[in-house]
Amino acid sequence: MATNTLANRGNLFDVQKLKAPNGGAVGITNTLVERNDLIKDLPALPSNGGLFHTGARTANLPEATLTNIGGTWGASKSERTPFVEALATLRSRIQIAKDVLSTEGKEVSQALLTAEKEDHIAGMGQGWANLIVTGPDTPQQNAIVGLMGRAPYTSIDSEFTYDTGGTGSDLRSAWLIQPGPSTVHLVYNPNHPTLGISMEDKGEVFVQATVTNGIVTAARWDIVIEFMLQEGLVIRDQRAVKRIANIPAGATQVPGAELMNNVIRASLKHSVGMSKMWFLYCDADVYTQLVLGANDKLKVYMSDKNIYQTTLPMIGTNVIVRRLDALNKEPGSGESQLS
Repeated sequence: MATNTLANRGNLFDVQKLKAPNGGAVGITNTLVERNDLIKDLPALPSNGGLFHTGARTANLPEATLTNIGGTWGASKSERTPFVEALATLRSRIQIAKDVLSTEGKEVSQALLTAEKEDHIAGMGQGWANLIVTGPDTPQQNAIVGLMGRAPYTSIDSEFTYDTGGTGSDLRSAWLIQPGPSTVHLVYNPNHPTLGISMEDKGEVFVQATVTNGIVTAARWDIVIEFMLQEGLVIRDQRAVKRIANIPAGATQVPGAELMNNVIRASLKHSVGMSKMWFLYCDADVYTQLVLGANDKLKVYMSDKNIYQTTLPMIGTNVIVRRLDALNKEPGSGESQLS
């Protein structure tokens, strides 16, 4: 267990921030929450291997033979390529000294714990979205590969990846995804009692006294709460995911008609599965520009003719524009031009 000091555990200074002048608890507003529509939109199904989901993608269909009366024909079969998708397991922990909480009373201590729980839940959701988009620092870790590093979305081919025309190294990508059991969906571990999402109060844990660099940390009782998020993304049909790359970024840069044209091209070229509805996931700047485009009477418009029956920005009649803040980049540190 790591050494706990005033620098890395809940302490009196944290609690004091939650106290009003009258000694009551102060409400906390979290300004770091990100939009994660991806985890809301996609259907979730049980994995078939616990922490992994295995399957096969159809590479070629059976070949029919033109025959004349009395002629013969040969047998044929589909060709399939196997795939393995791993579930990303994220864990987080709250560990706060009990004596620090007890000195400030129930109201303030509960406000602190409530705020910490909400922050841990939000942080795990953001961490999961970042893994799905960019992958882990070590690509082979748990066989998780982010969308940015997956073939066939790593080069422009006008089949799975489309060029919007931006140049330089401060660009963005938007992802066009068609959700469904046979296209793209989430998976959870059916062997886990709460289907991969849990918050468990471990109660009070005794922490032994430690000495680090001459600094003594006294023995104490800590309150411990554990969190877990375990979920994966399965691309059953690669045609159901399209990358719209090389989008000019920035709060004042307008992607232009080429972005709309690429979205329409990509959604019409392949439309698989039962539903013909697509979701376009983009960062905050591109999302804002698309919403502004609705006011300029471009190809984006506000409509409730979608699966949510709620007024949302749409492109054409089958693409819902959604926001995924895991795609956000600081100005000047975006993606390099995809060739």
